[in-house]
Amino acid sequence: MSKLKLTDLDPHFLKCESPGHYDHADEIEDLGEAEGLIMLCPACFWSNKGDVGTHSIILWRPSVPRHIEPGPGRWDFVGTGYHDLTLKAGSSSVQITGGCRAHFYIRGGKVDFC
Repeated sequence: MSKLKLTDLDPHFLKCESPGHYDHADEIEDLGEAEGLIMLCPACFWSNKGDVGTHSIILWRPSVPRHIEPGPGRWDFVGTGYHDLTLKAGSSSVQITGGCRAHFYIRGGKVDFC
């Protein structure tokens, strides 16, 4: 598979508005304020050749409490925005354990499939 750009996947940063309630935060100018990222699943986007029938996934930063779903994964966000975002953690890969079982990295604003 060739690489997809993160911007192809309709990404939106998430921000905590109240305990346990997160909203899209498109107005975030400083990536450090983002607490999560919601985007279309890259594996399903690739398989479906677009967004029709493609589910969304949420990726949290380590500052989000572990009891907030989905879990358990947490990643540091490195970069300045969607175009150059890299997710960093122990293995740094994102692996969906149910459903489509997608497995990928986000590096430099691109999705790299495992």
